[in-house]
Amino acid sequence: MKKLSLHVFRTRPKQVVALFPSSYCNARATTDAAIKEYGAKLSAYYAVFTDTEMIAINATAEDHERIGTNVMQRVLKDRRYLPKLIVWSEKWKNRLRDYLLRNLNEKTIRTLSGKEIAKRYHAYVELYQEFHLINCLPWYIGGDIVERAVRAWLEKNTANVDSDLAILTTPLDYEAETAEEERLLLAMAIVLAKKGVRHVEKPAALPPAVRKAFLKHADEFSSIPFGYKSGVVWDERHFLEKLNTMLPHAEATRQAKEQEQREREKQQDALMKKLNPPQKIRALIVALRQMSYLQDLKKTTQTRSHPLLQLVVNAEIARRLNIPRDMLNYLHCDEIKQYLVKGKMPPAAYKDAQERMKYGILILKGNTYAWLTGDKAREFTRVNGLDVAVQDVKELKGTSASKGKATGTVKVCRTSPEAAKVKDGDILVTAMTTPDFVPAMKRAAAIITDEGGITCHAAIVSRELGKPCVIGTKIATKVLKDGDMVEVDAEKGVVRKI
Repeated sequence: MKKLSLHVFRTRPKQVVALFPSSYCNARATTDAAIKEYGAKLSAYYAVFTDTEMIAINATAEDHERIGTNVMQRVLKDRRYLPKLIVWSEKWKNRLRDYLLRNLNEKTIRTLSGKEIAKRYHAYVELYQEFHLINCLPWYIGGDIVERAVRAWLEKNTANVDSDLAILTTPLDYEAETAEEERLLLAMAIVLAKKGVRHVEKPAALPPAVRKAFLKHADEFSSIPFGYKSGVVWDERHFLEKLNTMLPHAEATRQAKEQEQREREKQQDALMKKLNPPQKIRALIVALRQMSYLQDLKKTTQTRSHPLLQLVVNAEIARRLNIPRDMLNYLHCDEIKQYLVKGKMPPAAYKDAQERMKYGILILKGNTYAWLTGDKAREFTRVNGLDVAVQDVKELKGTSASKGKATGTVKVCRTSPEAAKVKDGDILVTAMTTPDFVPAMKRAAAIITDEGGITCHAAIVSRELGKPCVIGTKIATKVLKDGDMVEVDAEKGVVRKI
């Protein structure tokens, strides 16, 4: 088997991702639709499911570079490109979720024929892929190239490359979903505190106007902890407990947050003035801030539909096909539609899917797909250097996403539900954070991730929280284990076992 030119951009624990949408949504990046949008396309996309991980790969590395370079040139040529894309993406926030609510909700789906479910499911997949092609490629491919250009300039003009890059690219003009959720709930707490309310037993006890806002809030933000398929959603009780926690110090908290925002803006402005980058680099720095927000909008838009997808739609499809629900994560969307129309999954296809679940590689090229399984899949990972063994490593090197130092006990969290074990002062170690990790990030003394760039979720949130954070270590979750004592030096991007 010949070694390929690959660009590995994501590695996640196998159990936390679902093949659709985490992989199949990249299919259009390998079609002429990508050429129309970005002037180039990926030759192929690979989703590699090893014994423990899912590795997302763009092919070729040259294609990845070409798309990213074209995005950067478009950003420089048209300063309104990313702002317009943000407005477009914001309009999509609830579009995927609302489609499922209208067409494949729990009550409706039970009355539909397999053929009709297949038709409506196909329409959902089409919407999902449309959003992904337009929203995601600019930040997940273009962001690589833009960050590289900014970093190259900083390396010639400052001794504090990582920390200065982190400060300059923090998207202070944009509000992440988790920050928006807290701000809106805090606003309710302030209204209640002014009325003399100190504790609320149940939503029905809230004043009518606040109750209406609270119920809308609980519905809007319930999916934050769900990710792709965690199974966890926040209910009204969660938000009520959080509201009660805010009540005693609501106004003081608001003032502190506003003061912190002003100080961060001053720090960012002062650093920009001190470094005085040329106009091209200034434009790329602003672009990285906008790309960070686009990434958050992607998480919001997709995640809001995932509870319905996984807990309602996939549950019903699995029931009708008489297969384990997790097996759907290893079937192509076209296969699912085909089996729904037939009303069953052929035995040979079932057996093949079992092999994919053990160790399989999905290959997407244009409108076609193929799988490698068993020995062929393992040979692919070996030949392409994807199965690198980790020896006894004492020191890890990554990128400083948020400055600071901390020492503490490691808690490795491969899934967001595992993050409940992170106690105050622990060191959170994970592949990559998502909004459902935020409560654990608040408790942690520092955050370490395998992957991520300066615009990733861990980088943005750790800076908001003022927590030391080292990203992009590649192997932290493999090298470290629960109970290890480590020293995190996020000034230098180094993690040491002690």
